Amino acid sequence: MKKKSLKYIYNGIFDSHKSCLEKKNYSFYSDKFYENRQKQIIKEIFKSITSKKPISPFYKQHTQYLINIISSIKKEKINILDVGGGWGVGYANCLEAFNKRKISDLNYHIFDLKNVCVLGEKYFKNKLKFKTKLKYINNLNKIGSIKYDIVFFGSSLQYFSNPFIALKKILKINSSLLLFVDIYLTNTKTFFTFQKYYKSGVPHSFLNKKKFLSILQKNYKLVSYSYSHTTRLGNVGKINMNNFPKKYRVDNSFNLILSKKYEK
Repeated sequence: MKKKSLKYIYNGIFDSHKSCLEKKNYSFYSDKFYENRQKQIIKEIFKSITSKKPISPFYKQHTQYLINIISSIKKEKINILDVGGGWGVGYANCLEAFNKRKISDLNYHIFDLKNVCVLGEKYFKNKLKFKTKLKYINNLNKIGSIKYDIVFFGSSLQYFSNPFIALKKILKINSSLLLFVDIYLTNTKTFFTFQKYYKSGVPHSFLNKKKFLSILQKNYKLVSYSYSHTTRLGNVGKINMNNFPKKYRVDNSFNLILSKKYEK
């Protein structure tokens, strides 16, 4: 029999991350499949870097904005916080884009789940053949008083169990710029759904746009707001949510850049 192709990535409408998990009874990021898949991706990207061949565009779709902003900052030492940065695909893209001197001045910190940080430390960072300033953090309280040039959310906030609580906590960190790539906003109430992810799935939120922007604009001003070009099921940009009631359908995700407001 011919395998039926996947038509919809998202299914179901839930009031919370918890209710979504209760319905599906699944925790994706602790699954062995997730770890094995990430190890395969690390191996693939390492091969590209060591052979001086381009990293696949698929692994650049959330990081190209970050690379461009880093390039525009006119200072030697740059501090980056990559929220939900996984094992470090953003840093891998920096390795491809910048020379060794630039990399040596790049303090790149990744905040993610403990098991994800362990995976990155073991299979990515420890295999790099030179000293780096790549650091994994699984507790925001360990950040201290660092002033970041960029806090980067690369298609990550939607996977937090309490995205608004997480956002407010992260915004207490001192940063000149905020970069959101592939953020999912809706004009309806915030809701969770179940996203098909590889051979399994994971809870995924769509955030009320008005509430999201109101939280950000207390201390940041919006510099740019544009459509994301994330590829889903072979389609660039567009999200197929025809299986949802019309008021819950979202056509695109978004990219936002915000700069810190300073008192005069």
